[in-house]
Amino acid sequence: VLNPNDTVENSISALLSSGHSSSPVCDEHGNLIGMVSSFDFLQKEAFEGALLSMSGSSEQVESYVDAAKKICAQKVSDIMTPNPVSIAPDMTMRAAATLMNQEKVHRLPVVDGEGSLVGVITSSDVMKDLLHIHQNLPPANGEDSVAP
Repeated sequence: VLNPNDTVENSISALLSSGHSSSPVCDEHGNLIGMVSSFDFLQKEAFEGALLSMSGSSEQVESYVDAAKKICAQKVSDIMTPNPVSIAPDMTMRAAATLMNQEKVHRLPVVDGEGSLVGVITSSDVMKDLLHIHQNLPPANGEDSVAP
């Protein structure tokens, strides 16, 4: 878990040391306030020193402004995605998978009713659950294997 006041450099080191490509960002009370992913750092690196066009639709200009903020980021709070999509601890694995698919994310913070981070569920967790279910299905038509 990262702190919003951590430096970008320290947060990259923490992620690399932990072997994770993203992390929740929590305030001093343990409440989820954002997510940081390797993509956020890639944007910073890819556009470092680049001039961004400020023309186009309001959505395009807003995305340019967001990219500019990440280029200049010094702290986690500057680079994180605020108010990330999250799930409650009592949601099913199927609901988590559906939400991941809808939001096109690979990780979902798990947040309790008070907004405190209690965990993170990943697409790998969903795949492990699916494999477990598949391996524990009874054989079809009395066969010993599910292979054709």
